[in-house]
Amino acid sequence: MSPLTRTWRQHTTRRGGLRQDVIDSATPPPTSSRRRCDARRAAEGHCGLHYAAANELEEQAAADEKMEAAHDEAGAWRDYPHWTSRTSNRSQTPGQQEPAPLLLLVHLAGRRRENRAPAPARPVTGRRRAEASSYLRSPHESVLQIQYNRMRLLIVNGLRFRHLRLAILAICAVFLLWKWEKGSPYSPDLLRPEPLALNRNTSMDEGSSSSDPLVRSVAEVGKEVTAAPPPLTIIHKAKDATGKKETSPSEKKGCDYRNGRWVPDDRRPLYSGLKCKRWLSESWNCKLTQRKDFTYEKFRWQPEGCEMPTFQAAQFLRRMQDKTIAYVGDSLGRQMFQSMMCMVAASGKDHSDVEDVGSNYGLALARRAKRPGGWAYRFRSTNTTILYYWSATLCDLEPLRLSNPAAGYAMHLDRPPSFLKKNLHRFHVLVLNTGHHWNRGKLKANKWEMYVSGAPNINGKIAVIWKAKNFTVHSVMKWLDGQLPSYPHLKVFYRSLSPRHFFNGEWNTGGTCDNKAPLSKGNTVFQNHSEDADAEGAVRGTRIKLLDITALSRLRDEGHISRYSIRGTTGVQDCLHWCLPGVPDTWNEILAAQL
Repeated sequence: MSPLTRTWRQHTTRRGGLRQDVIDSATPPPTSSRRRCDARRAAEGHCGLHYAAANELEEQAAADEKMEAAHDEAGAWRDYPHWTSRTSNRSQTPGQQEPAPLLLLVHLAGRRRENRAPAPARPVTGRRRAEASSYLRSPHESVLQIQYNRMRLLIVNGLRFRHLRLAILAICAVFLLWKWEKGSPYSPDLLRPEPLALNRNTSMDEGSSSSDPLVRSVAEVGKEVTAAPPPLTIIHKAKDATGKKETSPSEKKGCDYRNGRWVPDDRRPLYSGLKCKRWLSESWNCKLTQRKDFTYEKFRWQPEGCEMPTFQAAQFLRRMQDKTIAYVGDSLGRQMFQSMMCMVAASGKDHSDVEDVGSNYGLALARRAKRPGGWAYRFRSTNTTILYYWSATLCDLEPLRLSNPAAGYAMHLDRPPSFLKKNLHRFHVLVLNTGHHWNRGKLKANKWEMYVSGAPNINGKIAVIWKAKNFTVHSVMKWLDGQLPSYPHLKVFYRSLSPRHFFNGEWNTGGTCDNKAPLSKGNTVFQNHSEDADAEGAVRGTRIKLLDITALSRLRDEGHISRYSIRGTTGVQDCLHWCLPGVPDTWNEILAAQL
């Protein structure tokens, strides 16, 4: 450090300013005074400090002005090295004094001189001393304060942003964990009931006649049905055509009938449609239609984690000896009933062993009706009864006026069908289903009015179709769960929704299902939750089992009745019901494996 710098630092205060006597002594005198001092007193040494300081300051000021001009042109005046040095000197060790910002004072003074003409030197008065002190202190202190405030603001904002980001991530993680523990990541409210697909070529067994007080003819209903919103198609976690799985099969324990794969089996079908005409509706017996390809019959379902035993009719009847199997639901439930009848009856060479016992359950043909409300058959050899009761909505239907049932029916959403209440004690296996009849068109066509607690429904939340359906299913499951302790021999299954496969439109807007290639969308299902979230939620927490057939059936779009009919006339395609033999046989195989 030069003696001159050391001398100036000795006069520097802690705050970075100068005492007034230092300002007076450091102020360079006019040029003429310097000459006189140099000529008259230089030898005596009275003004050597003033003269040397002036020369040094003028040289430094000239250099600073050149540097400032270059910085101004580059737009970086605030990066002036003296400013940076003053800021960096704040971090010096304690006890070390900062250099006085005298050069900064000269630099600022030079900037003011650029915009005005040179003025003659004036003596340093009190006012000039104050101005000098102001110039000496204010820029340095304000720059430090601004930089300090900026750094503090950046640090605080950065911390706040980091904390906010962590908080958002924590909230998202908690929400995902909650949804995962709750069950399906998809809300049950997202799954909507689908409109019933009708086929003008379907026989009258498919729908009730116009004389039936409960259900009108299929043709008449088809004209009035208004399609309800289709259910949300949830992409199941299955192995698609690329063969990728979500998790390895080794993570599965036990037999998981929901997950598995479709495999070819030349031993299929389990029965012949041509030999099961007694119980099989003509419109569902695709052997009687113009369809020529029956490759869809040559597949069986292989569950994950076990080998599902091959269905043996004689063995099944022995297991179900002195027992009654009841199917209660819509037309798809009736398909499952007819499939089971054909599967079991295939064991005998003739049907003389089968007895019609529908009258024992009140299933006689009603007046002016073309078909009864259900069917019941008993196999004499094992005293096994298999029956079906038509209840498309699982609600209790009651005529609004007993004298005139055609006036309409009260559809009690909170009451199970009276048939269940009367005969529940007689059942050993009960299979329920509903879904596709829940739309405004059906309610209007059948003159059904929603009732809750014995009175017309005034709850707007339940009035929405899909909410009314969920309310009903939950009510029935809750009622059955409360009855099971009284009937320990009873096993109850609720079958999930059977998927539709209408492409390029709905059933009444030109929708088709002409695909003939089996398993064109893959052959494997591997998922943690049911695609029918409503059904899964209804049985959760109860002793009722879910017969989950939605995902495995969604892969079989080639198995629908499609455009084929007995008469061979063109019409609305049926992409809701299945050809028999066909996919419903697999539903019964899964049911039999769990009994």
